[in-house]
Amino acid sequence: MARQIAFLYVLISFVSWRGLTYTNGTPIQTTLTSSKPTILMETTVTTTELMVTANISRCPLIIVTPGFISEYFGSSASFTGIVESYSDRALQSKWLKINSDVTEIVDITRIKYLGSTSYPYPKLSINDVNFHDDVDYQLQVQIAEGFCYSNIVNLEVKGILTFFDQCNMTKECNRSKELFCSSAYNSCMCRSAFYHRNRTCFSKQYIEDQRLLQLQSRPGGILLL
Repeated sequence: MARQIAFLYVLISFVSWRGLTYTNGTPIQTTLTSSKPTILMETTVTTTELMVTANISRCPLIIVTPGFISEYFGSSASFTGIVESYSDRALQSKWLKINSDVTEIVDITRIKYLGSTSYPYPKLSINDVNFHDDVDYQLQVQIAEGFCYSNIVNLEVKGILTFFDQCNMTKECNRSKELFCSSAYNSCMCRSAFYHRNRTCFSKQYIEDQRLLQLQSRPGGILLL
């Protein structure tokens, strides 16, 4: 790992590598494939960890399950990793959190990730999930030659706010209850196809269907289509 310096020169020669660059404590992933010697120069104060990607033929089989988890805000979620070595022995593993083009190593010693473990029995436990946890995750395994990677899995965090609760974005509202975050009221409101009664959203189409049924059931009722 490179130290904190003002100008960092790194020589990379004939390798494919994946890096986590830490700026103000936030790691940022960079990737480079080079067929000739390349000089990289960092002009800001950063700490960079170069991670050489191992030849996939040397990598163990790495699988993380399930591929997708959907949990409500404040609940818990967990992923389990399987590492099967066929050639090079796995040395250690780390969990990665991937948010767009930013990748960071999960610090499983934090209370947030209490219950998480590394190789040989890797497990990622995410407690009290929030919308910052609504990203992709991956298991990184180190062998003598470099680093290997699992499939990418995803955690979806669903909102729990109810009707007329204050909100900033729609994902905070309980969408299973047909709610969205209204910019006019800054609150969770019923979607346009629904109306509310006693803080519950009901389908307007259902009311219309009931009205038509009543018309049909009346003697001499007229049904207009």
